[in-house]
Parts: sequence; C-alpha cells; structure tokens
Amino acid sequence: MKYSVLFFCFISQLLFAQTEEEMIRENQPVFKKAEQLLSQDNTTVEKSIQEIDQLIPSQSSVYVQHVLMIHKASMEKRINVKKAGSTLQKVVPFLLQHNDYVQLRSFYNSVQGRILFEVQKDCQGALKLYEENLALLPTITHPYTGWNVVMETQTGVINSLLCLQRDQEALEYLKQFESEINPKTQLKEYIYVLAVSGYIHTKFANYSEGEKYFLKTIALLEHSTAHQDNYLASCNNLAHIYKVTEQTDKGIAILEKALQRAKKIKELNNELLIANNLGFLYVQKEAYSKAQQLGLSVLQTADEKQFGFHTANANRLLATVNYHLGNYQAAETYIDKAIAYYRNFQNQDLLRQSLDVKNKVLIQTQQFEEASQVNSEIIGMLDSITLNSNVQNLQRNLIAYETEKKDQEITILKQKEKIQAFEIEKQKQFLRYSFLGLAVLFLVAFLIVYYQKKINAIQSLALRSKLTRSQFNPHYINNAFTALQATLIEKGMDEKLINYTADISRFSRLLLESTFKEEWSLFEEKQMIINYLKTQMHRFDDSFDFQLTDQFTEHELNRYMLPSALTQTVLENAIEHSGFQQDKRGTIEVFFEKNQEKELVIKVMNTLVGEENTATKKQGNEPSRGLEITKQRLELHRKIHRQHTSFSFVKNEKKVCVTFTLPLLAA
Repeated sequence: MKYSVLFFCFISQLLFAQTEEEMIRENQPVFKKAEQLLSQDNTTVEKSIQEIDQLIPSQSSVYVQHVLMIHKASMEKRINVKKAGSTLQKVVPFLLQHNDYVQLRSFYNSVQGRILFEVQKDCQGALKLYEENLALLPTITHPYTGWNVVMETQTGVINSLLCLQRDQEALEYLKQFESEINPKTQLKEYIYVLAVSGYIHTKFANYSEGEKYFLKTIALLEHSTAHQDNYLASCNNLAHIYKVTEQTDKGIAILEKALQRAKKIKELNNELLIANNLGFLYVQKEAYSKAQQLGLSVLQTADEKQFGFHTANANRLLATVNYHLGNYQAAETYIDKAIAYYRNFQNQDLLRQSLDVKNKVLIQTQQFEEASQVNSEIIGMLDSITLNSNVQNLQRNLIAYETEKKDQEITILKQKEKIQAFEIEKQKQFLRYSFLGLAVLFLVAFLIVYYQKKINAIQSLALRSKLTRSQFNPHYINNAFTALQATLIEKGMDEKLINYTADISRFSRLLLESTFKEEWSLFEEKQMIINYLKTQMHRFDDSFDFQLTDQFTEHELNRYMLPSALTQTVLENAIEHSGFQQDKRGTIEVFFEKNQEKELVIKVMNTLVGEENTATKKQGNEPSRGLEITKQRLELHRKIHRQHTSFSFVKNEKKVCVTFTLPLLAA
C-alpha cells in the first residue's frame, strides 16, 4: 500500500508538471515588473534591488525566484560586482538540477557573460558562455523576448571576439548577422551591426568601406529621435576617417551638424567629445579662433572629475592653438595639465602627442635643456610601447597555455581506459622503434652542433660590430641638434628651419638606435621612414609628397619584427635618383601590407623617374652597393628564420617600385 501511494504521487507529478515555456507564459506579469525595475530612470539602482529582494520571497514558484535572482544580479553588477557574482552562484545548483530549463540557463549565461566581459575583462570566459548560448538557442521553440537573450548573445560573441583581437572572425560573424536582420523590425540590432562593421573596417584602414557603413547609419537616423548615441558616434567616426584621409572640410561639416544635435538633445558626454575633435579639425584649417572657442567651452562646461578625459583633450587643443598664435606661456600651462592627466591614465599615444607640443613650446621659449629631455622621452617611448606589447603577448600566451593544459587533462582522463588497452602494444613497439629513435637523436644532435657553429659565427660578427658602434653615443647627436636649434632661434631663423633640425635630430637618433639592433618592430621602421622623408621634403623645398599606408593595428605594428632600417637605402635611392632636383613634383608612396600567404609586404613606389646620375653610376652598370647590402641582409634574414623572403626592383618611364617580402615574425 505504501509503495502504491508513492507510485501514484510520482505519476501525478509527471502528469501535472509544467514545461518551462508554460511557467514563463504564466508568470509574465512578475517578469515584466522586474524588467521595469531594471530599466526605469526615476529611481536609484539600490532601490530597484531592494524592490526585487522584496518580490522574491512572495513567489511560490522556485523557478520564478531564480529568474528574479538573475535580474537582481544584472542590477548589482552596476554597483558591486562581487555581490552580483554571489547572487548568480545561488542560481547554479538549481540549473544543475534542471538541465531542461534551457531558457533560464541562457538568461544566466547572458548576464554572467556581461560581468566577465565588462567588469572582469575575461573575454575568453565570456565568449565560452555566449557560444554555449548559440548551441542552446536553436533548441528553444518560443524564446521569451523580455530577457533579450538572442541579442545579448549575438552582440556578446562579437564584442568578445573584438576584445580577443580576432577581428576577422568578428567581421565574418557580423556579415552573417546582418543577413539575418530585418532593419524595419530590428533597427537597434541593424544599427549595432553597421557601427561595429564600420569600426573594424576603419581599424583595418579600409576607409572607403568604413565610410559606407557610417554614412548608412547616419542616413537611417538623420530624422529619428531614437538611437541618438549611435547617430553621434557614427558622425564622430566618419569625421575621423575624413581627418585621416585629409578631407578636412567634410570632417568639419559632419561634426558641426553633430555638435548641434548633441546640444539639442543635451547629451553632454558626446557634446564634449565632438567639440574637441572639431577643434582639432579647425586647427588643421588654421581657424584658430574657432578652435580656441571650442576648447574654452569644454573647460567651462565639463566637470573635471566626471569628464577628466575631455578636459585633458581640451587642454591639449588650447595648447596647440596658443602655440600657433605665439602665446607660448599659455600654451605651456595648458599642455602641462594635459600631460599630467595622460601620464596618470597611461595613455601613451596622447601623451606622445602632448610631449611633441611641449617640445616645440620649449624650443620657442629657448628652454633648450628641457626640450632635449622631452625629445629624448618621446624617442624612448618607442621602446616602452614595444615592451608593453611584449608583456601583453606573454600574458595572453600564459592564459592560453593554462586553458590548453586544463583541456588536455580532461582529455587524458577520458582516454585513460583506451591508453591502458594499448599499453601492451606500446611495449612491443618500443623495441622496434628504439633503434630508429637513437638514429634520429644522433641526427638531431649533429644538426644542433652544426647550426650552433653558424649561429656562433653570426653572433661573433654582430658582437664585433656592436663593440665598434658602442663607442658612439647617440645622445651626442641629439644634444648637438638641440644646440643648433638654439642658435637658429638666436639668429631669428623661421620656424620651418627649426622644425627641419628637429626632424633631422629624431631621424638621426632613430638611425643610430637601429645600429644597436639586428631587428626592430614595424612601428620603429615606420617612425624612421616618416622622419627621414620629412627631412628630405625640407631639403628639396617640398618638391615632392609622401604617403605611408599600412594595414596593421597599433598592436601588430609593435609586435611584428624585421631587420632594422631595412628600407633606408631604397628611400635614399628614391630621393637621389629622382627628378626632384629638377623642380619636377612627384610622390613617394610606402605601403605595409599582408599578402594572401600571410607574409609582410613592403612597397616603396616613386612616381617620378629622373635621369641617371653619372657621377654616382658605377662602371659596367654594376648594382648599387647599398642595394646589394640590403639584399644580403634579406638573405641572411631568410637563413636565420628559414622562411621565404624576396626583393624586386621594377622600373619604367613613369614609376619605380621596390618590393620587400618577408615572413610575419612576432617579437
């Protein structure tokens, strides 16, 4: 009788148990109330959490209680991430007991993923949760839209991939996402796809593609009152593209319109950001009065504690304006404030730009010793950027190693029985392969000894070379040019000549630094090219233009290595053997690219081909000694790294193109 009653109760539970979809449908009023508490603007987050806490005990359904706990955690993460994590931990046992509650699991994953990504910066952990949701979502017949799990998952995957610098994967996912969206019914999702796609293309320097995406976003929201943040961000990003591509007038026009919109809707953060960016565009157009008005308005409007970044940028803007107007004391006051902020928040790029302004001001006010120190710091920051990049790479590698190690341990445990079954067979094979293993070991040892001798010979040559170089202190050149700048100031020379000596100083310092390194980063090569071509533009009175284009992110520029000053001889030939000295204008273009084989390609193109210089031409049309040495360095690079390299020289009546092909080698 007792067992009959138990059996009857069990059957009753099976017959009357509710599905997850039924529970969601039945309790929607409670869920709606929780969602309103989460989104309302007229109350504090703390008060909303208290109301959720009061709502939880009043619910008879354990399922509903756990839904409310996830809502509570999503609010707690705004003010106390530890409390949010503790609240979510209370939900985990319930989820483990009910594997069939897939909607609750996906809701939990989306909130936990946001915490890992936004607060803890654990992009890999967040991606793992979002990928689990991608597997769960197809199993849900009627997903509850109030929890917004689908959108959270799709955007979470994309944001995590971008955070992990897997930009190409993110772009492919965005293309698929875009094809699945209906812009008329899913405008928010569609705008997100356009904005992020535009950002990635801009990051890759595909400016024409980036421009298309941002223009499409602006056109969609031009006459709308919704999604104004996205509208203003797209205007700002589009103006950045116009600035980089030297379409200054277009950038000014789009930012002036965006600034009016930001003021109209009283969106202060965007207003301050746009005002500063517009000010720097005015500086490019030499509209100093307008730029000064914008900078001062930002300082008057911004709360320094809340908008410290915007205040620092306004100080940098005003310093630049005052420098051009000759108000050097005011410029120094403003730029010192900006430098202090950027040092505190470790913004290397903006700090470097601010130090450059400071250096110019010090030279104009004849503070040459301080100018020399600032100039040395600017150059020294190049090595600092490379070091930080290497540390970040090491941390990523350690994380990847630990993850792989755990995965391998799990795999080993699962295959333990299989390993035991093959143990006897392995013992039989041991004797069979022992002799072969000894032969391979002997061959490897021979190769190690052979190549070690070659490496020792190369290192010996390098050490002798460095011993000779070390007798020359690069600081001598820097100090000499600083003294020359002082003399030029005293003689009343114009600023263009002073800037010429500053460019020569930096180029000489970089060139001397290159002699101490067998290899350096793409970033250092790029800086040396720019400074060298600037000095030659001064020399030939701006009779040619140059342009350097690269497809690499700042991280990649500091990560990938190549022989130091590899392009220097080619650039010298492009200048000395061109027709610039005959007052014919031309262009030198330098490209840093990746080819389909994932190799580094550097092209140097000269659009003006001059007459042969008979004074420097060798007898019998022998090749340039400098180019021969460059080819030998490239060949040595190939032998050391055992990867393909090539060098080509193509010349016709209108253009000379020199192409280097090297392996992409990470530091």
